Amino acid sequence: MFESGNQESSEGVLTSNPLNQKTIQMVAEAKIVAAMEMGEFDHLPGFGKPFEFDDQVYDPNGWLKDKMKRETLLDQFAKSEALSGTN
Repeated sequence: MFESGNQESSEGVLTSNPLNQKTIQMVAEAKIVAAMEMGEFDHLPGFGKPFEFDDQVYDPNGWLKDKMKRETLLDQFAKSEALSGTN
């Protein structure tokens, strides 16, 4: 029996064929361009502001610390660590 070489992903999209990948890429690009033309990206948080690069060493819990800082919990956490003696 003839096998096409296409494999279906978990979303039901054929992805192993380069033609299908190119089609998906073209559709995605067209949707992005259309959204840009309609101004869908104009009011995102941080729009027009320079991106802040983080030059610190990778910290696997960095996302949690950033979230806590945004929610003003980091100071409370640091105080509780200092009081408990754990670092």
